[in-house]
Amino acid sequence: MKCPLLNRVKLPYTETFEYVVGECLKADCAWWNDVLQMCAVLRIATNLGSVINYLSEISGRMPHEEER
Repeated sequence: MKCPLLNRVKLPYTETFEYVVGECLKADCAWWNDVLQMCAVLRIATNLGSVINYLSEISGRMPHEEER
């Protein structure tokens, strides 16, 4: 598994940047969740997706201005 946290690296003698993605360090990584056995960043992304879905459902049920 590649780490989803990107490291931005400036290439020497140029004005360009490169993104380096390393292997998942699991137990050695501050983002590794021992209980779920997965990266917390991936879990955060999943949870945010769920929140967006719920908010979309709530928004669809709210009365519009002309319905009041």
